Amino acid sequence: MAGVPHHPTRLQLGSSRLELLPEAALACFLDKTWIHYGDAPGEVSGLRRAVRRWREARRGIHDVAALYAKTNFAPFHYRKGDKLSFEDASLHFVFSEHFFEHLFFDDALALLRECHRVLASNGVVRISVPDADLRPDPEPVGYPDKRMPFSDPTKHKTRWSFYMLSDALRLTGFEPVALRYWSRDGKQITNTPRVYEGCPEPLVGNLGYLVRPDSLIVDGIKR
Repeated sequence: MAGVPHHPTRLQLGSSRLELLPEAALACFLDKTWIHYGDAPGEVSGLRRAVRRWREARRGIHDVAALYAKTNFAPFHYRKGDKLSFEDASLHFVFSEHFFEHLFFDDALALLRECHRVLASNGVVRISVPDADLRPDPEPVGYPDKRMPFSDPTKHKTRWSFYMLSDALRLTGFEPVALRYWSRDGKQITNTPRVYEGCPEPLVGNLGYLVRPDSLIVDGIKR
């Protein structure tokens, strides 16, 4: 795993490929206060590779390696029992967008416990995942293809709702705060993000760096 700077304050888990990000997200993440754990450049095939090349050309990105060199990036493939490479209570913010649906529930709990360990008091983990069942157009069973084996890393392995994700956060020591979700009675609930009392991370006060802001979004505060 790549070396970690002496004083990181932010971790992105399961980072989207930098060359695919919209400008607002990229502007936020090209900052050495972040550590990015995710798929290495080149771990793309088929249609996604073609889309990547089209977006790179459209945005004038000719050297993906140089783009990644501007960040603190490390390839990351989580397995239950793995430890995050940070000291206890050393980070202020952990952000993950559309990654936890690719973990089985027990693996997700184990990783959330690691997030709790590395976050300082009043630090925040912000999780965005598909609102799989309660939205008006539920995610198809077995997404993205029910014939795909669960060993495939792109397979969705947990179907999250606000209620399930909130319980997972409570089980791992966090205080959950809902930002966006669909309720049991079919209503879409949207709450304005804010910087929580005692939280040293100003980025929790906005969602401008999310690629898919209409997803299920729940914060977990370490009290």
